[in-house]
Amino acid sequence: MTEFKWNDENRAKLIQHSLAEWEVEAAWPGRTNVSQHRHGINGPYFKSFGVCPSGRGIWMLWRYNTDEFGDELVYIINAYGGGN
Repeated sequence: MTEFKWNDENRAKLIQHSLAEWEVEAAWPGRTNVSQHRHGINGPYFKSFGVCPSGRGIWMLWRYNTDEFGDELVYIINAYGGGN
């Protein structure tokens, strides 16, 4: 099971796009990874497309983030609605 890292910053971005954490997490398993990019400081990140239970298509920008125990979590940088 995928574990996500949520904080005030990425939650605020979801709210701006009328999304909730549970919608992103529900869309995650069926996502299609579209592209990989590299940030100068934070390293690689990915752009994926998924569909929420409501049928709404969403884009997810994300990267892997290691927690204090060394476990790899998914950090959603941003998520927003998109076409199907």
